[in-house]
Amino acid sequence: MPFDCLEIETMIAYNYEENTYLLPYQRFFYNSPPTYAVADMCAISIDRNLTDSETYQKASEEIRELPFVKKHNAEVTMYKYERFSYTKLVYPIGCYFPTWVASEDHPSTEASVEAYKGMHGNPV
Repeated sequence: MPFDCLEIETMIAYNYEENTYLLPYQRFFYNSPPTYAVADMCAISIDRNLTDSETYQKASEEIRELPFVKKHNAEVTMYKYERFSYTKLVYPIGCYFPTWVASEDHPSTEASVEAYKGMHGNPV
């Protein structure tokens, strides 16, 4: 089923009223020998950032629930990292990056604040 760029733009846009997440796409993939032929497949790579309380499973489910995804019966998957190390060991793992949160009193946060003050003075 064909879709147009306006549908994709609606899918990835940030909704300020509902405070929904921005889904920036990284790239489109398609199968077509020449560029003018109709492709038999299209994939959209989405970069979905996680918040502190989210899991990749929850984020994947939110994407599966998007009207655009449901309308086109799209498959939602996550990249797998499956390259071997120098020891030839392969440890397949999903390519997601959990959020790191440091409290205000964490040494790295305090050092960052001091570095900012040293460069720019006290924050407003």
